[in-house]
Amino acid sequence: MSEPTLPPETPPAGDQPPVRAPFRPAAPQPFEPGGPPAAGGGGGCAKPALIGCGVVFLLLGVGAVAFLFKARDFVVWTLERAKSGIEQNLVPEVTAEDRARFDAAFASAVQAIRGDKLDTAALQTLQTRLLRSVEKAPGTKISRDELLDLTEAFAALERTTPPAGEASPSPAAPPNGPPG
Repeated sequence: MSEPTLPPETPPAGDQPPVRAPFRPAAPQPFEPGGPPAAGGGGGCAKPALIGCGVVFLLLGVGAVAFLFKARDFVVWTLERAKSGIEQNLVPEVTAEDRARFDAAFASAVQAIRGDKLDTAALQTLQTRLLRSVEKAPGTKISRDELLDLTEAFAALERTTPPAGEASPSPAAPPNGPPG
């Protein structure tokens, strides 16, 4: 399309200002099948953006699969960090026997996690107790009662019943004889 042009000014006659002819836009162009040519390509995402998004989704998928296989190790790693924080903030009244019981319960919990013998309800209880103990103000010590509470929570992590879907040994069936 061509730009509209202004008509030339007419020369002034006497003391009158120059007069312009009225504005007339350029005539419309004839119809072009297929529309006007696109300026800068088609719509949608550019190839580099699509490739970049594909790479990001691929990495997220690989990360999700890796997490599924390493979830237990991640839980153990997190609990070990929490344990070291707890041990650093114990009050002096905690005895060596209390610490030994806590270490034994923690070791049992790690074995339960790695051996897939984890009681999920007990894990939620442990999580609540850990958060309550760890989220204290900096410099706040963990009391002996809190340590004993955490020791119980760690000890309760090992599941004593098989998970749903696995056959559990049933008690001996009573005899089906006539009442006597």
